[in-house]
Amino acid sequence: MKTRPTERLWLLAREKSAAKLISAVISLTILYLLYRKLDFSSIFEILWASNPMWLLISVSLIIPITMANALRFKWASTSDRSLSYFDAFAMTVVAIALNLFLPAKLGDLSKSYFLYGTQEVSAGVSVSVVVFERLCDAFAISSWCLAAWLSGFGGDKLNPVLVPALGLWGISAAFLFTGGFSIRLLAKLQSFDFFRRREKLNSIAQGWPDLHRALGSKVNWIVLFSIGLWLLHLTQIWLFTVAVGAHVPFAAGLALSPVILLCGLVPFTLGGIGPRDAATIYLFSAYMGPEPAAAVGLLMISRSLIPALAAIPFVRRYVQAIFSPVANSKTTEANH
Repeated sequence: MKTRPTERLWLLAREKSAAKLISAVISLTILYLLYRKLDFSSIFEILWASNPMWLLISVSLIIPITMANALRFKWASTSDRSLSYFDAFAMTVVAIALNLFLPAKLGDLSKSYFLYGTQEVSAGVSVSVVVFERLCDAFAISSWCLAAWLSGFGGDKLNPVLVPALGLWGISAAFLFTGGFSIRLLAKLQSFDFFRRREKLNSIAQGWPDLHRALGSKVNWIVLFSIGLWLLHLTQIWLFTVAVGAHVPFAAGLALSPVILLCGLVPFTLGGIGPRDAATIYLFSAYMGPEPAAAVGLLMISRSLIPALAAIPFVRRYVQAIFSPVANSKTTEANH
């Protein structure tokens, strides 16, 4: 029986045990090199002495951020049967939990898999929905990074990331706002033999135009919503610095935090752990010592850990479906 593209994508994520091991080794190596000269007792003393009110406020922002992510996923998922917010939220937190153990955010593929298995959407569209979300994130975070560079609040430390941020902004904008360009580009790519022989890439290429047409003008306000959502992300990181007693101007926090979050998106690490911590210590060095910055880095782990804990009630329902042939059963029904 032929396996659907979404199932193949998910099986690929499950079978890449070597990639998981490499990601864990890279993250642990970076952490070792980073923290071997730091005073661990000071880091935990800083966390223990952090302002409880600001700590509670900053950590509590995880709730609206996660709920907003689920709402955006619901809006982006186009189907004949409307995806409920409950399912959108459950899929979102389960994906975050899986991203703690899978490299390069492969846990997000679970959303594609479940969307295909439960909604009236094609395999290509279900994968394209997650690609669309990642493009919205890339556009929003690079927009804030470029705005921070133009404002000058980030200082010279933002100069090395200017070209990558500009490239990321341009690529994401081209795919999000110029539907005709992206459709023509994907059609051109499909003409190459390399592309035709890879079903996963071909599936995305076929699903992207369908998703773009289905969303229509919704693309613009979903992107605007994403920009606002990432402002909430940046504010949360700044509040982490307030909680540990560091004096970081709000504008400087907004300027430097996008780079930290971009470093957290680096592939071949587990959940961005390692590069994100290094970026936090380096970028905030003008406003705090390495130990307080390391404490901020530890607080940032809560951004993934707490949603992962929220996924526990849903894990059995959704992860069990991964091992059941949902896509294959749909294929069998279609054949009959």
